[in-house]
Amino acid sequence: PVRPPSLPTGRPAGHSVPYIPADQALGNHTEHCWTDCDDSVIHVRAGPDYKIHKKKAPTKPALFQTIGADLFEANKRLDDSRLYVDLPFDKCVPASDVAWPVPRMLIFNFQLPKPGGMYSALSSKDGTGYNFFVYYTPS
Repeated sequence: PVRPPSLPTGRPAGHSVPYIPADQALGNHTEHCWTDCDDSVIHVRAGPDYKIHKKKAPTKPALFQTIGADLFEANKRLDDSRLYVDLPFDKCVPASDVAWPVPRMLIFNFQLPKPGGMYSALSSKDGTGYNFFVYYTPS
């Protein structure tokens, strides 16, 4: 993981966890990377009467696609990735191409405490831990 205080401003987002195309990742056992996955392999409960027939069906196409990921180690919570990286708007779908009212980019921030660290949205105390940012754009 990268320590944010040492990051120069203007660092491109999505480079601390590199993307590997799925055809290269399979069997390659590349560590610390991400790849696209086939969303149709996930089966979900089908229909309102699932409790009766117990049928599952492949999911519909994903509403968002992953465009990058970052993992940072920090001495405190990082609530806003924009302070540490330049967001990858060049990889986003243009707003004019989105048929429904959603943002061009969604960012999920998973905050993971290190053992012994205080890391909670409910706590006013802060501590060391990891921040895993994942960037998405509409499909």
